[in-house]
Amino acid sequence: MRGSALIFPGQGAQTVGMAKDFYDSYLLAREVFEEADEILQRSLSRIVFTGPAELLDSTKNSQPALFVVSMAILKVLQKELPEIKVSFCGGLSLGEYSALCAAGIINFKEALELVSIRGALMEKAAEKYPGGMTAVFGLTEEVIKEAGIWVANNNSPGQVVVAYPKKELEKVHQRLQELGAKRLIPLRVSGAFHSPLMREAEEALAPIIHATSFQKGSAKLVMNCNGGFVDETEDRKEMLIRQVSSTTRWIDCVETLNSKEPDHFIEIGPTQLTAMLRKMGFSIPLLSVSKVADLEGVYETIRK
Repeated sequence: MRGSALIFPGQGAQTVGMAKDFYDSYLLAREVFEEADEILQRSLSRIVFTGPAELLDSTKNSQPALFVVSMAILKVLQKELPEIKVSFCGGLSLGEYSALCAAGIINFKEALELVSIRGALMEKAAEKYPGGMTAVFGLTEEVIKEAGIWVANNNSPGQVVVAYPKKELEKVHQRLQELGAKRLIPLRVSGAFHSPLMREAEEALAPIIHATSFQKGSAKLVMNCNGGFVDETEDRKEMLIRQVSSTTRWIDCVETLNSKEPDHFIEIGPTQLTAMLRKMGFSIPLLSVSKVADLEGVYETIRK
C-alpha cells in the first residue's frame, strides 16, 4: 500500500454552514471547533455555521475557517478509518497550512495562529492595495504572461487565475478576451492574492513563520511555489513565505503527487480541487469529504 494523498482547498471554497453536520454528529469535530474558538479568543464557529456570508468571506475569517473545517473533518476521518495511511499532503494556497498540519509538520495551535495572522495581513494589504482575481479558461500561462498579466494560480489544464489592481479589471478582461479567452469568471475574493500587491503582507508574515517550530513530519509535502516535494525545514518556511505573493503552481503539485502513484487522492473540506483533478484524467481514485454522507463512499473505496 503506497498510502493516501490528502489535498486541501483554499480560500474561495468556503460556504456558510460547512462542516455543521460533522459538528453535530461527532464530538471529535466539535472539540476541534471549540479549541479553535479558545485559541482565537472569538467565536469563529458561529461565523462558520451562521454567517452571514459577507462576514465569512472576509479574508481574516475565511482563511482560519477553512483551516479549522478541514482539520475537524480530517480528525473524524482518521478516527473512523484508522487504516488510512497518509503518505503525501498538499494544499492550494491557504490549504497548504492544512497540509502542513495534516503531515505533522506544524501542530494545530501554531498552524491556526499562523493562518489567522496571515488572513489579517492579507486583508490589510488588500484594503491598502485594492485588487481582484479572475479565473481564465482557454489560455495558457505562457500566453497570459507574455501579455504582461500576472498569473496568480496555475490550477489545471485550461484554467489559470490572474490577479490585477482593481482599477485595471476592465483593461485586463478586455486584453484576455482579445487573446482568445473562452470564459472569464471573477473570483469571490477581496484582493489580488499571490501577486506583488501582497508583498507587504509577505514581509510582515516572514519573521513569524521563521519563529514557528516545524517538525520533520510523517508525510511527504508538495508546496505551491515550486510544485514539488520540499523536505527541509528552512526550505519549507521560505516556500510558505514566498507563497503569499508568488504564483501557486497547483497543477505541478498534483502532477508531482500523481507521479508517486498514491492509492487515492482525498480532498478534505469544501470541495474545490477534485473537479480540477478529474479534468487531468488521473486513473487514481479521486475522493472528497465535505459532508458526513461522503464518508460512506470513502469507506467503500478504502475497504475494498
